[in-house]
Amino acid sequence: MINISGYDVIYNEMVYKCVDMNLTFGELVKEPKIIEKPKFLDVVCINQDGEAIVIHDETFMFRFIRKASGNCEKT
Repeated sequence: MINISGYDVIYNEMVYKCVDMNLTFGELVKEPKIIEKPKFLDVVCINQDGEAIVIHDETFMFRFIRKASGNCEKT
């Protein structure tokens, strides 16, 4: 699992708070200088009811956005 608690995820037009993520690759190519992309993601998040859920789908279905750091200066 990968800790992605600094991100929110958009999935099916809903925004969820991320906790962890697991990547699933298809058949890996054994050639040098090849960038492999995962086929599926399992994203552990918190839904609007405060419940932990796991969303499993193809990678293109997810959009990740970095959470604001909260270090904004007031003017």
